[in-house]
Amino acid sequence: MSTYDTFDTLIRLLRDNGISHRVLEHPPIRTVEEAVAAGFDIESMVKTVVFRTKGEPVRYFLCALRASDSADYKKLSQATGIKRDDLVRPAPEEVERVLGFESGAVGPLAITPQTSVLFDTATASLGEVHCGSGRTDRTLLVGIADLIRLPGSSVVTLAK
Repeated sequence: MSTYDTFDTLIRLLRDNGISHRVLEHPPIRTVEEAVAAGFDIESMVKTVVFRTKGEPVRYFLCALRASDSADYKKLSQATGIKRDDLVRPAPEEVERVLGFESGAVGPLAITPQTSVLFDTATASLGEVHCGSGRTDRTLLVGIADLIRLPGSSVVTLAK
């Protein structure tokens, strides 16, 4: 799946579910630091960190956190019921090849059957957030509550 296909799929998913959103175009941004330097408010940013299971069948977890937080493997293991040693971070090339997200542009939306989105509890009260769109030159502005209600999403404790 190409990043352009992923972007189009994400936008279609939002529209099909009646979710109001805006697409912000900008030069490529790959890190939280680059986003802040470009003028994005860190308090309104959600980053999405990808984890996957070892072995078959492979499952992917898109972990949505406040931009200033980091994921705790133990909490992820508890939330998913998967042993810590069976959870790994896939290489950026795998994320792009399998899920279609450019490195640094992963969004918290499940667009493949083997993908679940886990929102950290601290994100649930954020209101409108900036998040990945699949492309490094586009950012989504969308209500966090709307993202959380999409199929394949749940709220759990993930942050350190």
